[in-house]
Amino acid sequence: MVLKHESRIIGFDDGPFEPHTVGTKVPVIGVMMRAGQYVEAVLKDEVTVDGRDSNEVLERMLLRSRYLIQLRGILLDGIAFGGFNVVDIFRLADITGLPVVSVTRDRPNMERIIEALRCHFEDGEERIRMIKKGELVEFPLETDRGNMRLWGKFAGIDYQGALDILNLTTIRGAMPEPLRLAHLIGSAIAKGESRGRA
Repeated sequence: MVLKHESRIIGFDDGPFEPHTVGTKVPVIGVMMRAGQYVEAVLKDEVTVDGRDSNEVLERMLLRSRYLIQLRGILLDGIAFGGFNVVDIFRLADITGLPVVSVTRDRPNMERIIEALRCHFEDGEERIRMIKKGELVEFPLETDRGNMRLWGKFAGIDYQGALDILNLTTIRGAMPEPLRLAHLIGSAIAKGESRGRA
């Protein structure tokens, strides 16, 4: 895949929610940008806290959108929304035909995540299987604030292609702009004012 300065990338993040509110809904925001420079669209839907509908919701948002044909990649803030509502990034890439890159600021503690899933979910092993898909890698980034790094996974693209998407969309700080803006909008919808960092 050849990326250009004007390539359109969409980033998804969920809004904040109260702990131990299983079954309630949390907003999921998608922000489509030309690289990391210009916002072209914002999408909104909801997922169930600790549910199993993240893939269904993301697929619906993308496949029904008039913007799908323009997109060159999908970014996710983490591998799950609404707590442990895990996204199968390989299925998302297959169904949309787009590369998917999931990133976090810090290296996930997989042992603690797996332990929590086994302790709290009857279908914990299925969620663990989705989380374990693909290799967890480090992405070194060059931004205007110096060298940064993110941790994540990718599907429908190779490592260099995933790194190219991240470098194209990360302008300031360590998070790609579509994810940073999705986080701000999601927190404003949930709390009335944006707060915290993506």
